[in-house]
Amino acid sequence: MKRKIIIIITIFFITLSVYAITTKFNFSLETLSFNKSNTIMTNFNKDYTLTYKITDLDKELENEITSLTKKTTYLLLGEMGDGTETSEEYYNRHEDFLNLVYLPDIPKDSKTSTGYDENSREYKDYLVSSMTLPKVFLSLSEYGVIYNSYGDIQITTSSDLIISTIVLPNIKIKQVNPDNRSEYEYVTSNLILHYYFKELKNDYKLYYLYTELEDDLNLYFDNVASVEKLNTLAIIPPYENNSDIYDYSKLNSLSNETINNIYNANKQNIVYLTASYNNSVVKTANGIIIDDGLVVTTWKFLEHALINAQNIEITSGDKTLKLNGIVTIDPDIDIAILKLEDKTNNYVKLGNANNLQVSDVGINLLTSTGIGLTANSGILVANANYLETSIPISKDISGSPLFNLNGEVIGLNLGENVNTSISRFLKVEALKEIQDKFKSLNFEDIDTISFQDLKSKYYYISYNEEIIKNNIPKSKWKEFSKIGNIEKNINLELVKASYKDGIVSLRYKNSISNYTDSMNLSLEFIESLENSGFKNTLNTNTKKIYENKHYQVIIMKEFDYLIVVEVKL
Repeated sequence: MKRKIIIIITIFFITLSVYAITTKFNFSLETLSFNKSNTIMTNFNKDYTLTYKITDLDKELENEITSLTKKTTYLLLGEMGDGTETSEEYYNRHEDFLNLVYLPDIPKDSKTSTGYDENSREYKDYLVSSMTLPKVFLSLSEYGVIYNSYGDIQITTSSDLIISTIVLPNIKIKQVNPDNRSEYEYVTSNLILHYYFKELKNDYKLYYLYTELEDDLNLYFDNVASVEKLNTLAIIPPYENNSDIYDYSKLNSLSNETINNIYNANKQNIVYLTASYNNSVVKTANGIIIDDGLVVTTWKFLEHALINAQNIEITSGDKTLKLNGIVTIDPDIDIAILKLEDKTNNYVKLGNANNLQVSDVGINLLTSTGIGLTANSGILVANANYLETSIPISKDISGSPLFNLNGEVIGLNLGENVNTSISRFLKVEALKEIQDKFKSLNFEDIDTISFQDLKSKYYYISYNEEIIKNNIPKSKWKEFSKIGNIEKNINLELVKASYKDGIVSLRYKNSISNYTDSMNLSLEFIESLENSGFKNTLNTNTKKIYENKHYQVIIMKEFDYLIVVEVKL
């Protein structure tokens, strides 16, 4: 009987698999599980549901550019590892890299000294790619970059270009010894490569690239945070990313007077949100007053607060604004709408993002501390699903607005520019829908659910005193639990814990939210690892590795589970 049951179950899953393949049906365990996200949405008034959607990048194109990004990185830097290669290997790699360069056919013109039409787009593109890329290749060869893994890859489109940004964690790069200019020393940092691909004869070729070190960006972020003063505006000079394919004339003509006018008109419209637990700050964000008494911020911030905090405080300058409740959320576009107890008698003006062009100026007003505002400016580098700018914004800040020169909001910072100088903003069209939806409603009649009610229903975990399937000796757990303060920093249900030969394996169930990637729920743990000296040696969307002299920590995701393995070296 038991054998028959096994055979029936096997036939069922084989049949289901064949059906899934033949019908392109996306089958996963996650789709069979209880979808808590839909249940959460039932708490909000269905009339508040947003219709704005973001079209994902074509999957086939995304896979093609991801592979091309990795190939280009290899051709640029060589194999992963110790950086040694023979002269023949170097020569072949150099030749293959040059074959990847964008070299269009240029219209001829016998009247010019070159014999080509020097006013044609093809001629100008040829000059950019043929002069820039070989120099970058030779320059990076001189620095002797050594890398061991590929990090996150972000891809976006911009008119006829595809921009791909890849982070290489913990590379070693040769720099001149400041104490002895005739000597070199290796330093460790994260290297960020920005590739610009352009289609040529049904293939994507490398049109342009530039590089930057995370250390340079961190200095910029530290400067942004350090200049804020109470109820004043700090203006930061534009970040120089050494890109020479854009027109910076509009940015260069931007005056401090224009920035100050935008600040004075909007300083009461930008808020600072603080999520706290026992008077300790666990997460902060920016937000904007989208309509009188309504605040828009990011869903990522709100969910982090629901998971880890007891309450949210909202301030605008030296004023405290009391939170009434949550109006609605849209995790697909990373939006949360909050209602204040009282109206503020002001709100932002919204512009238009659809008519924006690459090289147009954007001004970001944000606060890192909540005591004052900082203005940093840059240019638009892409206008597709999102607005992307040359303004670096720390990954710890989200929800700040992007303004045009008329002082109108054209985007909302999503905090997705991890370790790069390209920042991503949700386009204003999503914000327009919110403003239009609520402007005709009486403020008092807008429905909410309180922060505490939403937390108690969906984001509160009661931990058992005994861990399920736990065979870790108490003496070993006392040692391994200190790594990244894991008990405090991973607020998920631990369903399996095991120990063997100096290895602890922990399996957590993401029963909190289907909206949030399980890997994102380990961010507090990762931050604690980094603060205690662990170095990142592998960084992908599904797996991360951190090491110090004594331990290796592996973090992985599997459907709605988070797996952490701690190895004693």
